[in-house]
Amino acid sequence: MDLHYVACGRFEFFWEEGLKPWDIAAGILMVKEAGGTISDYDGGKNPLFNGALLATNSLVMHDKILGVINGKR
Repeated sequence: MDLHYVACGRFEFFWEEGLKPWDIAAGILMVKEAGGTISDYDGGKNPLFNGALLATNSLVMHDKILGVINGKR
């Protein structure tokens, strides 16, 4: 549901750790189709199998949140 909220603009971003592929596969598709950005915490574009996910509805916000998560900002 959180990824749906990012896709529709209700949330600006969502991050979570310890996720399984079946928890996030449909949500990743929704966010990407809505024009959002998905990555793992290292900036990798396919977080499906590593368990850490960052989803945002803008590229600028994505880079800023990624920096905060990694302690660079």
